[in-house]
Amino acid sequence: LSRAIMDGGVAGRSEGTVGQRLLQSALEAYLSPSGPMRQYYQASSDAMHGKAFGAGFSSPLAVPTAVIYSEADTVTRSEDIRAVFDKWREAGSAVEEAVFEGTQHVSHLPADPGRYEQVVARVVREAFAGAPAGLAAGAIR
Repeated sequence: LSRAIMDGGVAGRSEGTVGQRLLQSALEAYLSPSGPMRQYYQASSDAMHGKAFGAGFSSPLAVPTAVIYSEADTVTRSEDIRAVFDKWREAGSAVEEAVFEGTQHVSHLPADPGRYEQVVARVVREAFAGAPAGLAAGAIR
């Protein structure tokens, strides 16, 4: 949806409920070229897609990252998610992919808390693997 909004709006507003269409209109206004958040959204999107990493980093992510998603997600297409983290991997970032079965957008934790927590814990441990002992010990409990 955000890509469609940034590319000039979504044609055919007849799809979705009235509430969904209202939300879509609000997001389009918020992210429009004259909207208050366009520059911030664009900068974060550019960084995420590898267009501008900034701060001297040669990679979009200076720490390991977990990408948690589902093929069943109706908000974000899994092909788009994979395209982004493939770019991150090509740039040298450590990316762990966790695909959940049948879960909707941001609903993976309640569906399988044990697996979700394992993925996050693994990435946090990896991120702190080279940290000073006190910092690493305090961050992972």
